[in-house]
Order: sequence, then C-alpha cells, then structure tokens
Amino acid sequence: MKPTPGLLLALRIAGSQRALAKLAGVSQPAVCKWLKGLSCPGLKASVQIERATGGTIRCSDLRPDIFGPIDNAALSIPLEDAHD
Repeated sequence: MKPTPGLLLALRIAGSQRALAKLAGVSQPAVCKWLKGLSCPGLKASVQIERATGGTIRCSDLRPDIFGPIDNAALSIPLEDAHD
C-alpha cells in the first residue's frame, strides 16, 4: 500500500512529519508508517487533519476506503425506511 496523494499533500502543508503528527494527534513514528505504507491514518486522525487544514485535505483524500464519495441515492431514502 502506498500513501495517498492527500496524505502527501497534508505532509507538504504541515511542513514535516513531526508537524503533521501534531495536527493529527499521533506520534511522528505513526506518520512515518503511513508514508511507508505500513499503516494508514485512522478515523480520528483523518478528521483532525481535515479540520487542521480547513478542509483542504478531506477525510476521503486520506481514507477513500472509509470516507468514499457519498451515495446520493442513499440520501433520498426516508429515515423511517432506512433500517427496514
């Protein structure tokens, strides 16, 4: 697994692995693992990066496997029918 373009841009915006780690609320070695493709940002770290970058980097840029595009068809289902 290789790092997403969003992660590489987040690193460029933050300026260093240490700075990105601080924004994401993780350790610098965790960021190093993300960049080496050994792991990827978790849910909380993804949200924190999105907030810290003012939405320039979105959760879906970091974890498209979890925060992929919204399915507009799903949004049209009335809430009372969503769990049937």
